Amino acid sequence: MFNRSSSSDVAVPIPAVKALAKISSIEQIPSFSKPADDLPRNFDENEVFVVYLTRHNKHLILATPEGMAQTSSFFEFVNKLRNRGEVEIARVDSSLIFSVKSRLESMDSDSGLEKKEKTRARDLFVQIIDKGIEVGASDVHVCVREDTGRVLYRIDGAIRRWNQFASKALREAMGVGFTLDAQEKTRSDNAFLADFAQKCMIPYEHEDGRKFNLRYQSEVTIGGFDVVIRYLKNNLDVKVLQLEELGYEESQRRQLAYAATKSIGCTIISGITGSGKTTTLNTILQTLPNRDEKKIYAYEDPTEIRMRGVSQVSVPPKDKNKPKDDEADSPFLENMKNFLRLDPDVGMFGEIRDRATALILQQAAESGHQIFTTIHATSALGTVKRLLSPQIGLTRDVLGADDFFTALVYQKLIQKVCPHCNVPAIGTLSDSKLALLEVKFNLDVNKLRCASVKGCPHCRISGFQESSNGENDQDVLLGVKGQTVIAEIIVPDDQMREYITNGEDLKAKRYWRSLRKAGYDDPNMDGKTAFEHGLYKVSQGLVDLRTLESSFVPIEFYQVHDPAEMSTGGKL
Repeated sequence: MFNRSSSSDVAVPIPAVKALAKISSIEQIPSFSKPADDLPRNFDENEVFVVYLTRHNKHLILATPEGMAQTSSFFEFVNKLRNRGEVEIARVDSSLIFSVKSRLESMDSDSGLEKKEKTRARDLFVQIIDKGIEVGASDVHVCVREDTGRVLYRIDGAIRRWNQFASKALREAMGVGFTLDAQEKTRSDNAFLADFAQKCMIPYEHEDGRKFNLRYQSEVTIGGFDVVIRYLKNNLDVKVLQLEELGYEESQRRQLAYAATKSIGCTIISGITGSGKTTTLNTILQTLPNRDEKKIYAYEDPTEIRMRGVSQVSVPPKDKNKPKDDEADSPFLENMKNFLRLDPDVGMFGEIRDRATALILQQAAESGHQIFTTIHATSALGTVKRLLSPQIGLTRDVLGADDFFTALVYQKLIQKVCPHCNVPAIGTLSDSKLALLEVKFNLDVNKLRCASVKGCPHCRISGFQESSNGENDQDVLLGVKGQTVIAEIIVPDDQMREYITNGEDLKAKRYWRSLRKAGYDDPNMDGKTAFEHGLYKVSQGLVDLRTLESSFVPIEFYQVHDPAEMSTGGKL
């Protein structure tokens, strides 16, 4: 950004603060803004002035030789500013400080002229957020392009189109939310920049008193940008859903309860983004046996759900000026290292994302702690493959050790049919589908239910388009209400650990699948895949077969596994 100066260029050498060459023109200063209003003002601002470099996420001190000569106050100010992040100092003439102050005053004047526009922008931001709360959305998607923008909501797992707005209006609304409302330490930048991916957490209180944390993430797109905001309930009094309420069957709850009794080892929940992994972890942590006798720490980037009796650490964003692949300087890694020195019993790590965090996970488990975490994988056994990948790099000896895995869980969220307007599968599904369900899976098709196309007042949300032309698309099922978990769980035993250690993944899968003794309409989930858990919910009239197929695979292509064949070593 600037050329480094020699020691003679700067009057006051301050350790850990970058000394810059003399700046003689305002054009030499990159995009800048006013710093926070709460900075100390114990010096003459005609001699020492501070600006915030918005694109570089750091403060720049402009100081005249006379300003630097105020040794005690100058040192005190610099040290306080260093606590806010990276600081650079440049020697300037007082005339340049005057020019910078004039530029900022002009910007303030412009802001005064645009006060009404900012008020409208804030009103639009509130309107967008409140609409999502009103309809029970999990996320709001704001898609801004050259001339126009759209607002969409994810409701019960599906994207629903709401309204279009002028791109300028949405840009300003998203800027107000990021710049003025975000928690200071969670912002990736000091100000909203549409040309950069940014993130922050925004505390938000609805008019009815409900409190949320809004997880804000933007991304630059061709012709504009997207902002996705996730609604996270921020209230310790929010009811903790039990595993049964989430959708876990009794046999699965029994497996998780057994894993929770183990004082050493890792329970890892896998799934795609938005599959409810954090909610399940929260439920497990809140229902641990002898929970009041244990010290529990949770590390997340950022904290999503407040939990009673848990010491929660919200990991700050990584410094954007550090190399992306510099794992050693990862704030998440540093906080995970702290965990080992805090005399913990139980740890929850938000996500295993790289080799460094995986090694801390390994160390925590091997040093006698109970660990819960998540990972992105597409099946329970896929977690093993993911941990062995070059990006993470754990070894089979580690994964197959006696006290490493306590449980491997894969889960997905799937829509439920509306209990008020669902219709019989007979007459809705094709005859070929019904025949397959009877012959291939031995299901009673008379018990199956499907979502209605038009929905009803209990499930249909007014004011939303279901297709780009504003008309209902026949492929969009409106008769759905709420979501439920479908999951598969593996609690490794000695035989499974031996297969994992020896790299016999196919045998591990066969062995696990051989544990299935119950039919597809039986609630016993031992040895069953997440698809088969979903098939059970189809058999009970809770889930539409079409919804299950869209989430996995058409039933024509699903390979049925015969437990008897697998237990004797037959082909898959």
